[in-house]
Amino acid sequence: MKINYRTTGTITKAGMATIEWDEKIKEPRRCKEVITLPVDKSEIYQVDPSFSQFLFLSPDQQKCWFGGTDELPFLVRLTPHDWKHDWSKDRFYEQITPEIIKRFDSLYKGKVKRQGDIFAYELPKELQDIEKLQAIMLIDDRVNNMSTYNKISLFHTRHCLEGEITCHYKYPVARGIVRAPDHADLNLSNWHVLAQTVGLYDPPKAD
Repeated sequence: MKINYRTTGTITKAGMATIEWDEKIKEPRRCKEVITLPVDKSEIYQVDPSFSQFLFLSPDQQKCWFGGTDELPFLVRLTPHDWKHDWSKDRFYEQITPEIIKRFDSLYKGKVKRQGDIFAYELPKELQDIEKLQAIMLIDDRVNNMSTYNKISLFHTRHCLEGEITCHYKYPVARGIVRAPDHADLNLSNWHVLAQTVGLYDPPKAD
């Protein structure tokens, strides 16, 4: 469903987020629970039936923001994409899901968890032996030995792992607790593959 709003005041809520409109600003911004949108010829795409999440496209379609409420209000800029001609609510989450997560899900049909822009896929029972995982090199052939951390940033973001992690050049495999501001703790009692949302404009600063 696509909804076009070109005047102020049409939308006032997106879940817990309060929507305000301002003729003086050029780009959306968020301050705590308030998301402020510019009044221009931008377009809004409804992501979920309750309108708790939405996409906001600039008039030239070159800038895009994903906002609303996850656990708490959020607003994150995405890389340019032709949403105007390639829009489907069902496809949106598929398009921002990392390929490695989709690959494991297609192979094992397991459980996908998420904390903001961080996705976690619980490895099947037969791969919970980390030595076996490293031996078959399922993800990549450059896997380092396991390390234990009191606190380590994931993907250079505010999401921090307290637990064990074995890394290769792109996707870590970890277990423990992932903590992040404005999010509930993500409990990874077993080994999970971790990846960050696809299409983030500035991944380290994403919510």
